[in-house]
Amino acid sequence: MGAGPIAVHLRNALSLEREAGRPGAERVLVVVLDPGDFRDVLTTPPALRRERIAQGVTEAVSRGGALGVKHLIAVSSAAVCGAWWARPEISEDDPITTQGDLGWSGDVAHSEAMLEQALDAGGLAGARVTIVRAAPIVGQGVDTLITRHFEVPRLLQLRGSDKRWQFLHIDDLVGAVQVVADEGLVGIVTAGAVRPLGPFAGDPDAETTQTVASIAGRRTVALTQDRAMSIANKLHQAGILAAPASDLAYAVYPWVVRSDTLLRAGWRPRYSTAECVRLMMADYSWRAGMAGGLLRGRSLAAIGAAGAMVALAGTVAATRRTRGVG
Repeated sequence: MGAGPIAVHLRNALSLEREAGRPGAERVLVVVLDPGDFRDVLTTPPALRRERIAQGVTEAVSRGGALGVKHLIAVSSAAVCGAWWARPEISEDDPITTQGDLGWSGDVAHSEAMLEQALDAGGLAGARVTIVRAAPIVGQGVDTLITRHFEVPRLLQLRGSDKRWQFLHIDDLVGAVQVVADEGLVGIVTAGAVRPLGPFAGDPDAETTQTVASIAGRRTVALTQDRAMSIANKLHQAGILAAPASDLAYAVYPWVVRSDTLLRAGWRPRYSTAECVRLMMADYSWRAGMAGGLLRGRSLAAIGAAGAMVALAGTVAATRRTRGVG
């Protein structure tokens, strides 16, 4: 259950409804808490989004109880654990830090809270529950705060920061959900691209901003932390940036996840972070070609990602200084 391209892809790939009637099959309900559709964050007030989230989660748990579901798997985002300067790798034990935030990560954190509340109220009594917290998801049609950072010519980075980027291809998310269901994993599991070979096999597969920008065919613009945050706050206060300035953290600070539990259970992701970036940009190019160019086809404010907007503002300012303007 769930809306958006991530739910649609999972529904098509897993074919749960066709398998439900198989003799001896156990009913598993997959609830997508992170839809992969950033437009809703930009066009719907936070209070209304949170109301819809509560209704959707309550409906999912109620339906699961009526169907006799024995295992509920919720697809969430590791963004709920936050991003900050020199952040350690995220593991299953990390707490939620974005509850109450009015942006995308706060929406997902609210979804997890509503799920816990519905289960505490007696929904799905006796069922196993698993939450899969994913690294930034990429795949055809997936539109998130993170993918929107790549819709502008330059990728933002903070001076002196060691930001590392990690992604998870949506097909590898499908594989993770399958392993969770097949192996009966419970609790919190985290999922992101991993290194497949060598002495660091199984470690998170993460790349620097410079490497990711090069793969994406983008340049970078470097700002101080204070300058970047100041621009983001001014854009938000002026109404140009609809999402809160706190979203900037996910563009400039690391939030890399470990996948230890899934790997021990036999999960093996197919796509590296570098491959995810290439596929994301191929999807971007296709959409840009169909729409006549994402930047040309809508206002800059419609991009909505704090990192992208700050990168644009920083680039304009640097260009004006170089030309001696203003």
